[in-house]
Amino acid sequence: MSWQATFEFSDTTPPTSHGAFESGAVTLTPTAADVKGIEYRVGTATWTRYSAPVPLASGATITWRAVDVNGNAEATQTLTAP
Repeated sequence: MSWQATFEFSDTTPPTSHGAFESGAVTLTPTAADVKGIEYRVGTATWTRYSAPVPLASGATITWRAVDVNGNAEATQTLTAP
């Protein structure tokens, strides 16, 4: 019996994601195939795993980053609600 590793150790490329603000909420969308998840925070709150659009008050800033299955994280991105 052979086992397959769950990580691709040679992959050091961080994933990418995109954020969009509409109808009072921010939607975060991964744009890389190997994204494990997206973490976000509003203002200086703790990081939270993204699972649904995030309501954002006018002038509030959201920061996020996508993380892939190998632990690579993209540089943080920010979006401020109008």
